[in-house]
Amino acid sequence: MSPSQKTELINFMDKNPELRSGKFTKTFTFKKSQELWITITNSLNSLPGAQKTWQQWRKTWHDLKISAKRKTAEVKKYQRTTGGGPALPNENLLNNEEIQVVNMMAPVAIEGHLVAESSTSFEFPDPFINEEEFANVSRNVSIDEHNEVILLVENEETASDHLYYATEKKDDGKENIELPSKPKRSTKKLFQVQRLNQTIAATEKMAEQNEKRKDQKGLYEAQKLKLYEQDIEVKKRIASALEKIAQKM
Repeated sequence: MSPSQKTELINFMDKNPELRSGKFTKTFTFKKSQELWITITNSLNSLPGAQKTWQQWRKTWHDLKISAKRKTAEVKKYQRTTGGGPALPNENLLNNEEIQVVNMMAPVAIEGHLVAESSTSFEFPDPFINEEEFANVSRNVSIDEHNEVILLVENEETASDHLYYATEKKDDGKENIELPSKPKRSTKKLFQVQRLNQTIAATEKMAEQNEKRKDQKGLYEAQKLKLYEQDIEVKKRIASALEKIAQKM
């Protein structure tokens, strides 16, 4: 990520508090969130530097938050140390962009457990999708004739509010799920969201493979047509030669 891309990403998140909060509502759904991520992805990829998908840029943003939180914790820890001591190295001090990131976060988020930080921190709005709705969604993942992934759900409003990536990987490689106020009741449903995301990812991969096969088939048909035309041309030449021989006889 280049400095210009970093600045662009931070400024974009600063202007979109709903996106950086990770909270979905009736008016700010996963679809709206995805549209914003795609918008900033197009902008970032047009700048010199890294080329990433919107999911990768989303993770980059969360990595920036984790780094800023860690440095903030180190500074606070140093300030609480009694008896003096060596000054903090410059690399442990926050730069202007990191300060901007910290200012976007709530005090609770800054003071929270850094190790348990997830690359997504979405809060689940009530009511949760019940288990029957999850089953309906999982059963109705398909691909249309254009290789687009289709989710056929009975409750479109609920689906649009809740179909999103619920977990990501922590720094230690383990998954972290932000549980609501009733963890026993909700844990199973959160894991169902995770399984749904895996199903969607597998379906998207299958769609991509189908698209590649379609391209290969198109190339094969084009080559076959070219050979057929060449064969016709050869036969025409043979017929013409035979006709000339017959005339001479």
